[in-house]
Amino acid sequence: MKNLFFKRLLAAALVCTTAFSMNAFAAQKKSSASSTMLFGRFEQDGNPANGAEPIEWIVVANDGTKAMLMSKNILECLPYLHDYANVPWESSDLRSWMNGTFYASAFNDAEKAMILDTNNSNPDSSAFFGVGLPGGNPTTDKVFALSVYEAQQLFGAAPEAVQDWNEKMQAKPTAYATMRGCWTHPRSGRGFWWLRSAGTSYGNWVATVQDHGGVIAHVGNRAGEGARPVMWVKMQ
Repeated sequence: MKNLFFKRLLAAALVCTTAFSMNAFAAQKKSSASSTMLFGRFEQDGNPANGAEPIEWIVVANDGTKAMLMSKNILECLPYLHDYANVPWESSDLRSWMNGTFYASAFNDAEKAMILDTNNSNPDSSAFFGVGLPGGNPTTDKVFALSVYEAQQLFGAAPEAVQDWNEKMQAKPTAYATMRGCWTHPRSGRGFWWLRSAGTSYGNWVATVQDHGGVIAHVGNRAGEGARPVMWVKMQ
């Protein structure tokens, strides 16, 4: 009887959490794009024994029917690709993790039903860096990383040589991501995170946001960078 009671209690809690998420989206319809909200759960405090924590998202765009969300924090430490090779977004380890492990584990069925397919173009990076590489084929994603051009439009992102400080692009790794290997600045606590665009003159380089917010190109299999998932979600 005790086990049955706890199972029913857990089920009720999950329903309430989903209802809160939906209501929170509805409340966002007239809010500014700089607001935040909770949606889904993922390990963040580095203590798996107490369960996954609610994910805080920045509402970066909102047209009243759907909202574009980006995680406030760097949630996971992983390379863009696992080896020293020229791998576009469509074949990257980062895309595989975002649309596989992360999507499957971070959201319940009701939340997954709210996450929209996004058709992403992946142009080369030459217009951003001045010299660039092909970005690969268009992709359809549930979850994705920003391109350099989306970051430029949404947050005023620029190459480090043009702009080496951008507070809107700065982010901190969670305790879990730091434990997993994300580099963290000893004073500010900020870290590095991947964009999905190719880098500059070397085939294995990928656009990366530094701890101060400037964008550079880093080796894609470099350890220490992390993931800030992005997605479009329909509003109730």
